[in-house]
Amino acid sequence: MKKNEPVVPKKIEELNKYQIIAVPYLKLNKVRLLIAANDLTDMDKIVNDPIDGWTFWHAKHSDPNLKSEPGNASLAKCQKILTQKFQYIYRNIPRNVMISDDFVTLNIAEPNDHRTKRGSIVSTPFGKITPLGGGVLKYEVRTSAETKTAKMDDLADVIRIMGVILKPGDDLPTDPSQCTVTFTSTKALFKHTFPGQEVGNRFACYLQYVNTTDESKNGQRSELLICVIA
Repeated sequence: MKKNEPVVPKKIEELNKYQIIAVPYLKLNKVRLLIAANDLTDMDKIVNDPIDGWTFWHAKHSDPNLKSEPGNASLAKCQKILTQKFQYIYRNIPRNVMISDDFVTLNIAEPNDHRTKRGSIVSTPFGKITPLGGGVLKYEVRTSAETKTAKMDDLADVIRIMGVILKPGDDLPTDPSQCTVTFTSTKALFKHTFPGQEVGNRFACYLQYVNTTDESKNGQRSELLICVIA
């Protein structure tokens, strides 16, 4: 990102090129970047609404035969809403979960301390999972079995949860590569909600303290944890 350059481009064509790249990127990385699902739903409507979305008005603006003052006004209005939505989402992404590709792709200035060198994470997460009902599991993650309270490792940005939902008769995973559900948390005491149809199944998962700027410095994964989704 160049000095004094806005994160979201102000020129129409530059903004169009930006959203074509940024929107799919946000969707692809929504879990890691902790983006709320409703924010992406709103973004999709702003861009793709068939009668009042950015794509609709930009197409008319780009066609000399369809371009008009009312259409330009509608595009300008849509541009303002789209820009504000990008800015809102970016304000709510914790910078410590972002990696270098995020800053480059989204044109966001990287904090001065983001590249600060850190040592490798040596602690292995010790986790406890408690079902709360309604598909909600509560996680309490400590840096060791001896630690009495939930705690993030000082060198970690997030806790990564890698798991799989097990139906009756399914085999337990033996390696994180077999996991199909992944999410992260910036806190050591947190909750995760599963869809209602998963109630009654089991969730088996591994935990790992993660350095999001250098995966080679991640800690070791935990032992497999298993909990019934109640």
